[in-house]
Amino acid sequence: MNEEPSEEWVSYQQGISDGRKESKSRIEQLEADMRRLEQIYNRDQVAQVFANEIETIFDRWALELNATERY
Repeated sequence: MNEEPSEEWVSYQQGISDGRKESKSRIEQLEADMRRLEQIYNRDQVAQVFANEIETIFDRWALELNATERY
């Protein structure tokens, strides 16, 4: 007694399979988006450190310039 699965059952199973594929694809897209955001965040951090270093250099130059103008 080996019955073929009903069309409804096959359709149901195909829907589950398609849903899993869609979910997997969406998860992969979200992971790619998170990696991209992390790269942007890291770049922004590097840019902020660089800007702070430049500001420090200019502050030092201003102090040195002020000190030399006094003499």
